[in-house]
Amino acid sequence: MKELIHFKSDLMKECRNFFYNEDFVEVNTPTLRKGTNDVFKRQEVIIENDEIHSKAYLRDALEWPLRYLLQHTEKVFELGICYRLEKPDATHNPEFLMMTLYAAHQDINYILNLSQKLLTKLMKREISLNNISIRDFILADLGIDIREIEGNVLKEKIIAANSHYSEYNSRPMYEVVNRYISDKIETLTKNYEFSYLSEYPACTLSTARRNNKTHTINRIELYYKGMEIANGYEDEDDLTDKTTRSQSVGLYNYEEVTITELLKEKPQQGALIGFGFDRLCMVVSDSNDISNFIFANKFSFLHK
Repeated sequence: MKELIHFKSDLMKECRNFFYNEDFVEVNTPTLRKGTNDVFKRQEVIIENDEIHSKAYLRDALEWPLRYLLQHTEKVFELGICYRLEKPDATHNPEFLMMTLYAAHQDINYILNLSQKLLTKLMKREISLNNISIRDFILADLGIDIREIEGNVLKEKIIAANSHYSEYNSRPMYEVVNRYISDKIETLTKNYEFSYLSEYPACTLSTARRNNKTHTINRIELYYKGMEIANGYEDEDDLTDKTTRSQSVGLYNYEEVTITELLKEKPQQGALIGFGFDRLCMVVSDSNDISNFIFANKFSFLHK
């Protein structure tokens, strides 16, 4: 256990030094949030004392407060605990450490290059990121160009070509599309050490920028031998389109409203990526179990 504790500590130090050298500023943002959303349900917490009686929600990600802080400084990052209602297994824990960075005036290529530079540093050898285009895969598999069609049409095409998806007919389009990507495309990442998915359909993430106003977005997911380790995207700068897309999938909550109002006053392009830090520990140590990097479990609510 001592070796694992020191390993994780050293890796945090190495990542921090990397970001400091890239002119990022480390910040801490609120863990208890004011709202939830309809897609990823946050864990509810009741806060009560003599002055406060309030319902709060444990954060499931870091990006919105970081995006807010870009009005004051152009590069920020945070190492912070997040919570998701997920069943523990070899790669998941409901309480986990995230490492998210956000940079103003940057695009998805900057994020991709920075990620490759970071992974090369952590692995202590040159690494390459193999690109898997979702657009190219769907063109070959379904014969349609997702840059040219709406998400609801893509949903219909997926169900028509995959009869076992018929149970999803009444589900939102992003659920059907995400399941298709998970079943058929994410599995391809097992063929590479490091890889990333690109050219996602616009219906999969409402806040990511459309690629030249098409129906694909500037978003990436990084993988290590089939395990997702990071998710990044470039901000959508068309606020009307962004709002419409967010509202259509139940994601237009207090946090996104706050950012949208800010950007109306201070328009600013940004890009981000969030790493699951415990999974990053697995990658660098070549471990196959996330629990190796979740310490002091006797104090966890999961401990029996």
